Amino acid sequence: MQPILSADAPVDPNSGYLSGQFSRVKLSGFGLVVKATDGSAEYVLPMGEDSNFPSAVESQTVVMKLPPGTYRISQWVTYATLTKETLTRKSLDNSPVGEPFKVAPGTVLHLGRYDLGGNKEFVFNGLKMNFKMSPLPVTKREVQNAFATSYPKLADLPFQCLFCVDTVRQSRAANSESARQ
Repeated sequence: MQPILSADAPVDPNSGYLSGQFSRVKLSGFGLVVKATDGSAEYVLPMGEDSNFPSAVESQTVVMKLPPGTYRISQWVTYATLTKETLTRKSLDNSPVGEPFKVAPGTVLHLGRYDLGGNKEFVFNGLKMNFKMSPLPVTKREVQNAFATSYPKLADLPFQCLFCVDTVRQSRAANSESARQ
């Protein structure tokens, strides 16, 4: 798991920033696997502030610093919060979230708002856990305001929302075109 930035992190003009807003249940840790499309690197963006024990979060904005480049979200994972061991993986290859996007230096790319749910079910031979990641409708202004509140030192950076209801068509088209170049 990559560490999320602290709220008072200074701007690094040579890095880009990937952000998202997450709500999650108290079952395990959740993360998005962020892969460079050239295969050079893989990162995991925790979906909510990481802790040693499972905790619920509500509409929490998190940010990860990345080298500039073209990336894609290949999977979402659940993990043990204490050991960071991956428990489950869910491919996002056939999802719009899995399409390539560019992270430019000195800019913020926000992924939108997501709700992570799940439940435990006791079955004959053990425990069955069911998890679900659902996108929630949100506008660029809403997530940008939440971002500025959570990360005031990064608030003046150019900001794009990849999966906000008022920008999804524009940003996906622009990112698809720039990722092909």
